[in-house]
Amino acid sequence: MGSDTHVIAILKKSWFNTSMTKHLVPNVTLLTSYGIPIELIRKHLIGHPASFMRKPEIFNDMVTRVKNKWGICPNSPMFLYGIQLACGLSEETIEAKCRMFKSFG
Repeated sequence: MGSDTHVIAILKKSWFNTSMTKHLVPNVTLLTSYGIPIELIRKHLIGHPASFMRKPEIFNDMVTRVKNKWGICPNSPMFLYGIQLACGLSEETIEAKCRMFKSFG
């Protein structure tokens, strides 16, 4: 994560358990494999670590949903925000919000 200060910031905002090695490392590796710079991942990880602590299978599904279903390209600045949204809200809630925005024209 670049420095001990960043690691401490992440640990303060998350729970420390096996999810660090079992979940965080594979999820960050997945994101870097899509070409997302580690600096951008670090920024989002420090702000919202819970999104990155999902089981890798679930996280991979969320990444796929953001990329394929929502059409947000991994090199878009909004991609990691999309992942946070997918982690924070149910699919039904997201669809309801989209319907509401579409109703405004």
